[in-house]
Amino acid sequence: MKRILFFITLSIMLVPCVSQTKDFCEKIKRPISKTIDIQKNIQKQEDRWNEDRLKLINEYNKLKQEVEDLTYQNKEFEAEKKLIKASISDLEKRIKSIDEISRELNPYLKDVYNQLCSFVEIDLPFLTVERSQRLLNLKKILDDPTKPISEKYRKLMEAIFIEAEYGNTVETYEDKIKIDGEEIYGNIFRLGRIVIFFLSPDRKITAFYSVSKNKWIKLPLKYARQINMAIDISNKRRSIDLLLLPIGKIGVSNENN
Repeated sequence: MKRILFFITLSIMLVPCVSQTKDFCEKIKRPISKTIDIQKNIQKQEDRWNEDRLKLINEYNKLKQEVEDLTYQNKEFEAEKKLIKASISDLEKRIKSIDEISRELNPYLKDVYNQLCSFVEIDLPFLTVERSQRLLNLKKILDDPTKPISEKYRKLMEAIFIEAEYGNTVETYEDKIKIDGEEIYGNIFRLGRIVIFFLSPDRKITAFYSVSKNKWIKLPLKYARQINMAIDISNKRRSIDLLLLPIGKIGVSNENN
């Protein structure tokens, strides 16, 4: 009975202690749990901060690289700008030089053109329409202020070369001539710039142009065969052969001196 009473008494005494311990544990557990939650939140925030920090670092490095690239490009542009300015300055000097040359060369080209016209005027009268038209077209180009001096020079040289080439070629064509006041149509044979001959289709009229007398002069009919052979050779209807033609003395009349 004593033992039973002892255990009963001990149990009665322990009941409040157990209850108090449980309350105490609850009191301790709540702040610990709260602390753990706070720590978790702090860790999450720290993780987010680290992510943001890494992003900012990457963005900073990216921007830094872009700045370096832009700085390099700016240096390149500055160097290119200097080269362009130098090129523009050089072009301006060239344009100024070209303008000066043009002012000096224009009168010279017109003077050469006038000499060419005078030469054609006193030359043998062959291809008169073609040569006159060429000179007329050339004059329009030389008088045109919109045409560059290079084109004027080129066209003038072309005309001179064409005229010079006539002295190294033979040619046959059909045209009218005026002889003894009468116009006659026939074949004309040009031997360089030495002489030009005329032969009528019926071979009854032969003539040559006299520069000294500035007119066509009839030739004896004995030259008709030789002139006809020359025409055939020029037209490649006959192989080259030795011909006897009255070239005579070349002279210029006093009117043209």
